[in-house]
Amino acid sequence: RARRAAPELPRLALVAMSLFVPYRALGLVAADDVAFVVNRRGTESWVTVPLRDSFVVYDCAKLRVTFFGPRFTQGDVSALATRKNWTFCAVGRDIMCVKRLHVSCALAGGHATRVTRMFVFGFYLVSVDEEGVVKVWDIDDDVMAVREREYEERRLRNDDMDAEEASESASASGVEARDVEMPDGFVTTAIAHPDGYIDKLVFGSADGRMMIMNIRVGKVVYEFAGYGSAVRVVENSPAEDVVAVGLEDGRVLLVDVSRDKVMFTLSMDSTQTPVTAMAFRTDGQDDVLCVGDARGRVMVWDLGMRKIRTLINEAHEGRVSALSFLDGQPVMVSSGGDNTLKEWIFDREDGDARLLRFRAGHSKPPTNVTFYGEGKKLLAAGSDRTLRIFHPFADQQNAEFSQKNTSKRARKMGVAEEELKLPPVTRIAWGELRENDWANVVTAHENSTSAYTWRLSKNTIGEHVLQCPKEDGKCAVTSVCISACGNFAFVGVANGAVHRFNLQSGLHRGALERSIDASAANQRKKKKNGNEGYNFPGGKRSFWALANQAGGNKSETLNVPAHDGNITCIAADSANRYMVTAGVDGVIRVWKFSTMKLDMEINVGHATTCGYLHRESSLFAVGCTDKIVRIYDVVTGKRVRTYEPRGDIADVGDVKSVEISVDGRWVFALDSLGSLRVYDIPASRLVQHLILGDDKVTAVSFSPAQDFLVTTHENRRGLYLWVNRVLFEGTKKLAYGRKVSVGLPERMALPDENGTVPEGENGRVQEDIDHGVYIHPDDNAEDDEEFTMEELEEYFEKMSAGPRQIAPGMITLARLPQTHIDTLLNLDVVQEKMKPKQEEKALEQAPFFLPTAAASDDVRRSIFDPIRESEVNKDSSALALVAGDVNSGDPQSRILRQGTALAGAHHTPLLTLLQKGEKSGDYTDALDFLKDASPVVVDGEIRSLGPWDHNFMSSDDRDNLKRGIVFFTAALESGMYFEMVNAHLQVFLKAHSTAIMSSDELKRACHPLRLAMHKSWTRLDDLFNELRCSLSFHTGQHGV
Repeated sequence: RARRAAPELPRLALVAMSLFVPYRALGLVAADDVAFVVNRRGTESWVTVPLRDSFVVYDCAKLRVTFFGPRFTQGDVSALATRKNWTFCAVGRDIMCVKRLHVSCALAGGHATRVTRMFVFGFYLVSVDEEGVVKVWDIDDDVMAVREREYEERRLRNDDMDAEEASESASASGVEARDVEMPDGFVTTAIAHPDGYIDKLVFGSADGRMMIMNIRVGKVVYEFAGYGSAVRVVENSPAEDVVAVGLEDGRVLLVDVSRDKVMFTLSMDSTQTPVTAMAFRTDGQDDVLCVGDARGRVMVWDLGMRKIRTLINEAHEGRVSALSFLDGQPVMVSSGGDNTLKEWIFDREDGDARLLRFRAGHSKPPTNVTFYGEGKKLLAAGSDRTLRIFHPFADQQNAEFSQKNTSKRARKMGVAEEELKLPPVTRIAWGELRENDWANVVTAHENSTSAYTWRLSKNTIGEHVLQCPKEDGKCAVTSVCISACGNFAFVGVANGAVHRFNLQSGLHRGALERSIDASAANQRKKKKNGNEGYNFPGGKRSFWALANQAGGNKSETLNVPAHDGNITCIAADSANRYMVTAGVDGVIRVWKFSTMKLDMEINVGHATTCGYLHRESSLFAVGCTDKIVRIYDVVTGKRVRTYEPRGDIADVGDVKSVEISVDGRWVFALDSLGSLRVYDIPASRLVQHLILGDDKVTAVSFSPAQDFLVTTHENRRGLYLWVNRVLFEGTKKLAYGRKVSVGLPERMALPDENGTVPEGENGRVQEDIDHGVYIHPDDNAEDDEEFTMEELEEYFEKMSAGPRQIAPGMITLARLPQTHIDTLLNLDVVQEKMKPKQEEKALEQAPFFLPTAAASDDVRRSIFDPIRESEVNKDSSALALVAGDVNSGDPQSRILRQGTALAGAHHTPLLTLLQKGEKSGDYTDALDFLKDASPVVVDGEIRSLGPWDHNFMSSDDRDNLKRGIVFFTAALESGMYFEMVNAHLQVFLKAHSTAIMSSDELKRACHPLRLAMHKSWTRLDDLFNELRCSLSFHTGQHGV
């Protein structure tokens, strides 16, 4: 089916319907095959590194992140170039021009295919596409200002022009690209600019040819003879007329371009590894050429001796993408295909290089991720055999857990570093309580018979390796857990055994075992031993054989492992009262923590694949092989919820992981196809079925603060954070029960000539609306296509709004996001943190003819002087008494000092609604106004009800405060928006308590408010106590 084109759909409505929207990516340091660019501004150097669909700028002094660039929805960045404050990013066929942080214009219409490389010199930008077409763009400051102005005008007109229209617009303004005719068969693969060659560039070709071209006139100046191999890199040298040419067959040629002569050739071995990057040292202290190849090696050549000075093996995993020396410094920057950015310094006596600093992420896609502690840290592991910690808001603190000098040991042994690292992590468990005392992270590894401990405080591997005793130590570890106290670690293995270890000493402290009766023991023993015992004299009917079958004691019991088969989940409660385990045998078992004895068995009926215990509510969620999520109460042993996926069960993947939110309201279920289903536990219904991104989700974790969701994806090396919109915007427009695709910014699908957008895979419309949100049609609804967007919005609003109040006086919540109330109560702190930092300036000295102190009768005295204000009010009161004003005893405002007739001439919206409610007795409009207002507006409206200083409170100020007290009294008695009214009342009392205490009339008005508040909270307390007693009775926890 075809749907309408993207421009016809409302933008904000779709985004508001999704449960999560993308926020940012973590752990992305550098792209695989796109070179970085080093830019020097003043005395500082900056390196601009491309990311997949964006870029990031690092400070070369510390490799700290300076800022992130915008995300490009048209595609991935394929080439990068910089000039002054401009960053040019090749995205598809176009070149996006970014000024600082924002896209200011675009160079469109020049290429018919994807741009693969760019080069900047002077006022020119040279771009090359996949077909070898070369374009030259004028990027002078004046020309860029024209492009920027035209781009802004089009944006204001919301005129989405295609490439042809953009090219016509550029041609009309005289800033279009100039074509450069290349010789037949010449496909540009490298570009360089020799020093002293004005308007001339050196081009290298895929067929081994090289030529010098005058870019300004577009003519070939000189064409070199071929070198017998494709030219991969051309690098200008500090020596005049000399360039280095890196070839596909691994050779490096030093060519004198003025004489067309190869000065000498550098070649390391006969492997013919392609050259991918080169850099000359530019500080003038040493003649050094660094060459990077496709195997991740960096060779340092001594040009004077024409031999290799040193070889940096495994400088990067995969190919070396780029090399560059910082101007005037013995520091080289390198990036490669392992998602790292490194700085090497040549400061040793023998001229060797050492690693100075680096930034790194996962070199391969991570497969496990979990929030740590309060959600301010993330633990992630992947197939690159590393365990890393990430900080969502402090990238400089990201680190890899050390595995005891693996790089040094690998160099000594002559093997790859990855071979000495631990196998890939399959499970992660952590405990925050003992973080500073001993190891507080335990991991299980692929096909490993041991569990390993890690010290988070030192970012290193722990002292102890947890190895199960006897036969259980030969089985692979499949599940791990740390107790709430942080003293014990539980390790589950593939044969069903669960063992306990002390984390401080690493010693074994028992195992979870269950006892079975004699008949079950004999069957188990016969199944295990086969025909053992039947070879005695007399055969099966012999005395010895019969004794072996009976075991010699009919009352015999046998201790067996916790489960029959693989352990899929181990969890401990928050008070060390019980343990919960689940396995492929389809049974959930609850154990006493202190005695390690079996307390309860719950038969699920299907093998479990994963599990999660919510420690506060004792709810245990399991995913089963029948693709159904079940939730059990491990205290009573009863099943409380069952969630079966909608649609054809054959199209649903196996449940891979489950997790319950901290408040116990949502359960997240991730299947093997990468779909995430969020269920509401109290309402027992599906909240949303989410497709996050185009690549399959491999792991997911929900923040304890409930503000972020983190995911890992197939073929992606980063961790992706998603914002929980419900926490910040409520559930007013949430698409309950719908399948929603929310992707990272992706390529926009253009409508065809009929104005329709073709569907992509799985029936998904490939459209880019804000965050790429698409709401799939509801398969259970009839005639879904007949509903308009307005009808859908009204339907979702009615479904989520619910009744305003069930009965008069019943407490009804406003359902405001918690962040809204927190911001209101701490508005001063929030505004102080958001205030831009300004440098303190020294006070200028006053001119000599101005006095430093004013006389008592000087008119320049401050109007905020309380003594002067009281004198003025006293004088005005005396004049008012002579005039016969009976209300003259009230203090007069310094602004409205002529009298109280002008007081209240300007009413705020809240005051107007309060006056309206005072007459009608209904304050619903005022409550709705406060509910929809922002925290800043609410704070300003409440503060405007009273005087700015209680010493100058007028009668109108007193009346307005009384109206506010009456309003809050009526609101508490009505029960409407209970949590919002209490928060606003706290702000009201905090702002006007001094003024209220100074007036007897206002103090008398507060008595009904106090009674209303006491009554409402007493009623709530009674209901909570009644509910607590009822739950204690039914759960058997008397006296708790």
